Amino acid sequence: MDTSHVTFRVYSFSKQLRNLVFGEALAYAVRVTVIESGTVATELIPSTKHEGTRQAVATAFYAPETKILRDGDIAQAILYAVIRPAHVSIN
Repeated sequence: MDTSHVTFRVYSFSKQLRNLVFGEALAYAVRVTVIESGTVATELIPSTKHEGTRQAVATAFYAPETKILRDGDIAQAILYAVIRPAHVSIN
């Protein structure tokens, strides 16, 4: 299963969950938010042993013009979503 299938499944699950709990969510202050991170700095390339695969991944996902997200960037996005007022939904 490639990344686009996983992304779609997570999005669909989140949307269904949001619709399912909508009425109860207001009473219990439950929100469903998806943080779609994009290209993130990981240990994927350094840990890949096959040189051809390592180069292919580096070329496909880490092109020179790509701005790579760091863990702090993701943390800031999560914090932003969490501290919004209860009546605000971020999609």
